[in-house]
Formats: sequence, C-alpha cells, structure tokens
Amino acid sequence: MRVSAAPLDESERGTLKRLYQDRERSCSPQSKLPKQDDSHRVLLYIRTSAEQVFDALLLSTPTLGGLREALSQKYGMQADTIGKIFKKCKRGIFINMDDTIVEHYTNQSAFLVEMSEAAGLVQLTLVEV
Repeated sequence: MRVSAAPLDESERGTLKRLYQDRERSCSPQSKLPKQDDSHRVLLYIRTSAEQVFDALLLSTPTLGGLREALSQKYGMQADTIGKIFKKCKRGIFINMDDTIVEHYTNQSAFLVEMSEAAGLVQLTLVEV
C-alpha cells in the first residue's frame, strides 16, 4: 500500500485504471428520461348542477372525439349515444363544439355540464364557470 503523497507514474495510473474500469461506468450519471410532452393533453374541471365538487376530466387528445370519449367514461355512457356537444360562454354565446374549439381550451378550465335528450341522443352543453 502506498502511503506517500508523491504523484503516480504512468504505469501506476494504468494499473489503477484497469482495476477501476467498471467503477467508472457504474458511477456515471443515469441518462435522464425525456419529459413526456403534455402539450397535447387538456385538463378540464366539470360537474353537473346536482354535484357540489368538480371532477377532473383529462382529454388525452384535444379533439371533439377525445372530449366525447372522456365525457362518456365520466358519466358511464356509450360514446355513440352522445349527440351534439355545445359550449355556452360566460357572455351567453352558444357554440356548436368542433375540434378547433376543443384544441384551444386552456388547462384547468371549469364547466357545468347540462344534459338533455334530443332525437334519442344525449345532448351535452358545457357552461363556462
């Protein structure tokens, strides 16, 4: 065992490198996992007028189909039983929903959900809160 503080010569450094070559590999920092891109997800808060608390509704794809699927899962309906989906703005504007409107929702928007029946299908209206 070497006790002196004298610098190592080339042959001693080579021996130490061979002895600790596995250590160098195992001590290197783990590669970071790429951050998942959540920019294509939209989180909405919804409730019916009968409910006191809002529930989170995560749209994995910000489209009308994604909204329809999330609403059908939330309320236990078949997606094909949902007819038109409308939005009622705070200013009272009544809008027929499409992909463009859903795509431009901001995360954490809050809505009251109103349900009615029209031509055998459930019509949903999202009222901005």
